[in-house]
Amino acid sequence: MVTTPLLTCIVAAFNAERTLARTLGSLLSGPGLNGLEVIVIDDGSTDATARIGDRFAEMSPCVRVIRQENRGLGAVRNRGVREALGEFVTFCDADDVFLAENQWKLAEQASRAGADIAVGTGFSLIQNERMEDFWDSALVRTLRRLSGQPEAGVLKHLLQPTVCTKLFRRSFVIDRGLRFTEGKLFEDVAFTSLALVSTTRVLFDPTPVFIYDVHGSGSITSSRSMRRFEILDNLTPVLAVCSGVAPAERAALLASLMRTTLWCLDNTPAEARPSFARAAADLFAPFASVDLITALERVHGHLVNHWDVRGLEGVRAACTPGRSLPERASKLLELSEQTGATLADLRGKRVAIAPFNEPAAALRDRLPPAVDFVCFADSFKEGPEVVRPAQLPAVDVVIVHSPRHWRAISASFEGVPILLFQKLGRELTPVDEYARAVEADPSVEA
Repeated sequence: MVTTPLLTCIVAAFNAERTLARTLGSLLSGPGLNGLEVIVIDDGSTDATARIGDRFAEMSPCVRVIRQENRGLGAVRNRGVREALGEFVTFCDADDVFLAENQWKLAEQASRAGADIAVGTGFSLIQNERMEDFWDSALVRTLRRLSGQPEAGVLKHLLQPTVCTKLFRRSFVIDRGLRFTEGKLFEDVAFTSLALVSTTRVLFDPTPVFIYDVHGSGSITSSRSMRRFEILDNLTPVLAVCSGVAPAERAALLASLMRTTLWCLDNTPAEARPSFARAAADLFAPFASVDLITALERVHGHLVNHWDVRGLEGVRAACTPGRSLPERASKLLELSEQTGATLADLRGKRVAIAPFNEPAAALRDRLPPAVDFVCFADSFKEGPEVVRPAQLPAVDVVIVHSPRHWRAISASFEGVPILLFQKLGRELTPVDEYARAVEADPSVEA
């Protein structure tokens, strides 16, 4: 009797001879080999990729290799879904490392819970030198805490539209007609976004399931390229369903799409950026409404990542009623061109955080380990970690994280550089710059 595998790992491989063995070795290191299927799809490689896959297939009956002419990542993943036998499928790049035991446990949880999608976390290995949380790990932890609450159904749309941290029930993918875009970059944006729109049965677990190998520049996804325009084609099928979801969910979904759009705008050649901004603004403009702007505020209170904040500010720029298309495009360009300090820039600095509350403690935990000194400053709260502004020791910078009381807090710290956390779409913004932005456009503070 043939047993259906619990999990199929679809490995897209193109000229991956240097890394494929490491990837397959990691996938085969878990406890569930009897219920595991690994499909290696060689997408027209001209090196030893297929031979390496064949060796692993000889060593393990759960591995099989499929060869095809080069058709690109979207086509590889679509074929993998068609070929897969597992209850769940996940998608693996041939240069990443997978934590197979955690991946297996996530699949078992999802099966028991009847989930259509299971979302884990991961790490980024930067230049083989340091490890960082994968992009949306903090959000996954928040979603786990909110599981079963209405806010989880809203915030899930802010998840990164990548597939390597997610497992998908294969029957769900087939029944919903979900497909990766073929022949274009950002092939997983529509697939992941539409999957999250299509079900409420999503399981969140902050256990890491993979390590993303960030290994340098030179690829099409790490350089300025006209192919950034391809994101706009991938937005179209997702935007087509936005009007059918609840306002708060729509706001989160649009913010997620705008986050990726602004990254593409950042990395478009300078001469093409105005036309990209205009095309993007034209796509988002139909959603302009007062209700949407109000819904953005509900989402803003839960954001934990400054890229998410920038995505939300981009939606506000493109969807505020009454603006002309050139004005919307100009606002997107301004967001893209803004630069500013980040938390990583505070290494070696002496930092005060104000006011003192639970979010302040969470912000402290996000500071880089090399911060020289950190304290909390508050005029009203007391505690062993809290100092009065007048008694503040010599610090290099004060970070104000309260969006409602920034004026009063800022007035308490004369002579010290003050940065607002997660405003104007950036991680850290000088308070005087924020004040000028509010004076020019009061809706910034709304």
